Parts: sequence; structure tokens; C-alpha cells
Amino acid sequence: MSKIEIIGRLKSRVKIKGKDYQCNDVNLDKDFLIDFTKNLLGNLGQSDNTIQYEKFFDEEIISKVKVNILINDQKFDFILSRDIFGNKVLIGCEMNVESTDDNLFGTVYNTKIKLIETFNRFCENSNIFLLQDFNNEQICQTAYVEIHKVENRLRSILTRYLMKKYGKLLLSKSLKKEVDDYSKWFRKEVNGKYNTFKRINTDYANIDFLKLPKILELKDSSSIDENGDSIVSKLTDIKELLDNDADVNDIFAQFRLIEEAVNNREYIFDGKPSREDEAEAINLFGTTDVLNHRDILVILDDDFKSCWENKLSKMRNMIAHNKPICKELYEDIIAICNWMHEKFNECDAYIESSFYSDEEGVRSALEDMEIEKERYESDYVEQQRESFGIEFPLSEDYVETALAESCPEIQNLISVINGLENIGILLDEIGSCLYEVEDMSINEEAPDLDSEIRKIVIEELELEIEPDDNKLDLDLFIEKYLFQDLNIQDALHYYSENKNYLDANFDYFDLNFKVGWYDIDNTTYSIAVNGEIFPENGGIDEIRFILSIDEKEHKTYYVQVNYGDYRDPSDGDINDSQIAILIDEIEGSIKDTIKFFTTVHKVTEKIMELF
Repeated sequence: MSKIEIIGRLKSRVKIKGKDYQCNDVNLDKDFLIDFTKNLLGNLGQSDNTIQYEKFFDEEIISKVKVNILINDQKFDFILSRDIFGNKVLIGCEMNVESTDDNLFGTVYNTKIKLIETFNRFCENSNIFLLQDFNNEQICQTAYVEIHKVENRLRSILTRYLMKKYGKLLLSKSLKKEVDDYSKWFRKEVNGKYNTFKRINTDYANIDFLKLPKILELKDSSSIDENGDSIVSKLTDIKELLDNDADVNDIFAQFRLIEEAVNNREYIFDGKPSREDEAEAINLFGTTDVLNHRDILVILDDDFKSCWENKLSKMRNMIAHNKPICKELYEDIIAICNWMHEKFNECDAYIESSFYSDEEGVRSALEDMEIEKERYESDYVEQQRESFGIEFPLSEDYVETALAESCPEIQNLISVINGLENIGILLDEIGSCLYEVEDMSINEEAPDLDSEIRKIVIEELELEIEPDDNKLDLDLFIEKYLFQDLNIQDALHYYSENKNYLDANFDYFDLNFKVGWYDIDNTTYSIAVNGEIFPENGGIDEIRFILSIDEKEHKTYYVQVNYGDYRDPSDGDINDSQIAILIDEIEGSIKDTIKFFTTVHKVTEKIMELF
């Protein structure tokens, strides 16, 4: 059981259900706690619960009660107490719950709020206290984890940037003192008790949360001015002047130069392009748009620092001290953390694009060399092929175009299956007709239409039927004479399920080609192409046409692409002769299927005219 415990001091006078209570001495009504508990239950939407208490004497004051309730399938045990110390009346409530609610702001939170509302009504302002609150602890723990992630991610970004730019962390004098003071006790621990991570630099971890953004304000004292002098070199100059008893005006002038240099120091995290970078960009590209003008200080701007110092740091303190956190405050904490993570994502992208290691430079150079080598080799191969009169280009586009437009057997295949294009539309309209006929039969409407439908089927198909067959139910009659034992429902389902690719793969050919049909013998057929094209001198690719029957691979037919070879002189060509065998195997099925569904559709059109 998890506990929430609250205590408060009663107002000097309270009113419950029209009854006044004076709450400043021991004469407070003996049954006051019962009425208080009933009011709490009413506020919780509970009214029929048994309030348990012990009372051995008629005049005994009821000082403790217990009640068990069920809210949203969760069991709550309430223990309420009253204690009087002189003229101070204290009311306490211990709420125990078997918490199975993963929602921080679910039933437990809402019940806690109702409990607090009851205490607010009857207790003095600022004299209500949460002694224990497991729900708030869970809220604080969850929120603190999110702030912890943000805090450490900022440290990580600052550290990564400085290590890549300077190879070390930098600190101002004031931050350095804070770091040293903070870690002094740690370093002096006797016998090196905490030395496990002694060589790990933790300077930034020793900076107070509130002051972390101060690192962004660091300036570079080693920066060089236009004359090639740093602040350190200028200080050396003034020391020489003092050692040589120089004129005071010369010394003052040197001080002014140092003051100017100090004021003009660049920010450590300022990565804006220099004037030299901009001039080079304009010279090479005619614009500075190619430069990255969005540096760390632009991303982690004044709004970021203000939010960190004036909002997030205060929220962090509230959480660390387990102050009551309402739902609205929690949502704001999470929103701020998410906003900062978006900023950090920008910082990561900036650092990634701004620094290139020597290894990356070597890799890039090797890649350029490899590309140049491949280009040279490719040009050489093309020249050799041309000199040997090979007119078959090493080009994917050329091969794909030749397959689609210049291979006679592939063109014959497209021609044979082209008639299947309208099968899906025919089946849609046949299905609509069957729906109308079925609906008419179920509702027994227009019985005269029954004989008209039979008549259309017999006349259009030129049938001779047995006299008894005219007595068959209409659906059985249609199944026997119109569909001739074809499973029309399976056919309708097949064309419905495969509508997308059946509508998109006629009249042309590419390496994603696929087509299928439902045959009049209740068998499904499909043809799919499998293979890839990698043109190279002396290479051979195979394009596979896979015929499947009832979704099982039946046979594969190969189209061979031979690119030719100048080293063993041979011209390139495409051999699609096996596709003729494929056509022979499927042409009869396709023609019969097209003919059958065309005839059935003609009959159903006549039937639909009756409706």
C-alpha cells in the first residue's frame, strides 16, 4: 500500500451541512470527525460507505475513523483523526492505496486533489501540510529525470564543442574558483577513498545548475588582432615598458590597447564566419549563403539562457525538494525540456557540420581518389568498346529502354496480357448485378423479375436447359448456367484484393512489372519480374520472369542481358527467347478468361436494365 498523509489546523469555526462547530477548545462536538468524514466522502462522490470507529463509552470523543472506498476499480483506505492541543484542533488524514495506475495524473492524483479541497475548506490558510505523498514523489522523480537529461546534454554539447575546437575545457576565473571549492572535500578524502574516477575531468559537473549557461559567455583571451598580437603578448609589452622605466604616456597608451583588446575578445562559442571566410565564399561561389551563420550562441540565445535561469532552475529546485507539483506545472516542465532538446539537436548538427577530423579528411580524399579512379577506368572502358565497334552502351537507362521497347517477345507478352486490363472493371459491375439479384431474392420483391432474369440468361447464352432446372432457386440457376461452376465470390475477392497492382501494370514494362488473373478453372495466375541491372564490360545479367499458380512458383523464364566484351570481342545483346515459351503457356488461359468475363458482363448488363 502506498501512502498520502495530510494534516491541517481547523479554522476556529466551521460549518458542515448547516451545523456550526466551534473549534477552539476541547468542547468540540464528540462526533465532529464523523461529519467531517461524510463531507469528504461526498466530495469524492461516495455516500453509502460504512465509517468504522471504536467507542467504548457514550461520552467518549471519536478521535479516529476508518473508511474503505473503491474509485475506478482502485481500493482506497482512509484513516482520519482529530487531536486537540489546548485551543489547537488538528485534523489528519492518511490515504492508503493499492496503486496500479501508471498514469501520474490519474485516479490517485484526482482523489488527492479532492482530499486537499476538503482540507482547504475547513482548515486555516497556510496551516495545511502534506507529510507524505507517494504520488508527488513519482511525479518529481519522473520530472527530475527529464531535467537531468537536459542538464547533462548541455554539458555534453559544451564539452564536445570545446574539445573539438581547443582540445580542453575552458573556465573563467570565477567559475574555476567555484569548481575548486566544490570539489575540495572530495579531493581531500582520506586514503584516496573516492579515487576511482580521479582522472576523469568533472569540472563542468561541479558547476551549479543555475550557472551552467555562464559557460556560453566565455571569451577567448588568446585571440589575435589584425596586427597579429594577442592579449598575452600585449601584457608582455607593458611589462617590458615598466622594467625599462618607460614614459607614463607610453604605459597609459599600452593600457588602452589592452583594454580595447579585452573588450573586443571573441566569444568562445561564437562560430560566425570571419571576414576572410566571407571573402573566400564570395570569390568561389558569389555569395555567403554557403557559410553556416547559425552558431552555438545563435541557437542557445538569450531566450534559452533566460528560460534556463528564470524557469527551469526554479522548477528543478521545486522537484528536488519534493514540493507539491500540479499537473499544469509538470506539463510546462516537460514542454520546456522538449523545447531545449530541439535546441540541442540544432547544436549537434552545427558541431557535426563545423568540425572535420584528420581521419575524415583522409577518408574524403580517398573517396575522391576512388571516384576519380572509377571515372578514369570507365572512360577507358568506353573508349576501348567504341574502338572495337561495340554499340551496346554500359547504361542502365539504355538496357531498361531496350527491354521495354526493343525486345519482341516482351512486347508480345505485353500484347497478350493487355486484354486483362479491363477485367477488374468488368468484375466490379458483375458484382453490383449479383448484389441487386441477391437483395431482390432475400426481400422477395418483384417475383416477376425472377423469370425475366432466367430468360435473359437462356437467350443470351443460347442455352437449352432441363425443365426441372427452371425450378432451381435463382442463385443456383445463375451459378450453374451463367458462371458454369466458376467460384464467382472468390473471383470477385481476388480482383478486389489485387486491384492496385492490376490497375497499374498494363501497357508497359519495367523491372517492377507484375500482373495476375483469376482463371475460369478457379486458378490464380501471376507473373512477376525479379532481377537487377549492373552494366559492366564482359558482364551478364539475368532478368527472371516468375510464373506462379495459386501463389506457388511454377516456373521461371530468363531474359539474358549480355553487355559484350572488348577483351574477347563480342557485341552486347538481349536474349528474350524464353518469353515465347511463357506466352505459349499462358495465352490460352488469358484469352479464355477475357472471353468468359466479357460474355458474363454482357448478360449482367441486360439483367441490370430490369432494375
